[in-house]
Amino acid sequence: MHPWVGLSDHVRLGVVTRWVTPELVAEVLEKCRVRDKKPGALPAGFMVYFTLALALFQQDSYDDV
Repeated sequence: MHPWVGLSDHVRLGVVTRWVTPELVAEVLEKCRVRDKKPGALPAGFMVYFTLALALFQQDSYDDV
């Protein structure tokens, strides 16, 4: 079993934002011309962090991330 299994319960967004700042995410989204388009849809910035979390915690289920 991987030593990170289950750690997604204990890691918070603040840990990821130390390395990938909200300003960096906004800059990249702007350069890629990505905008929040649909009312009620999850914001693009959130999806960046969620995708990073999915990559960091591959061993955890989608729901756990």
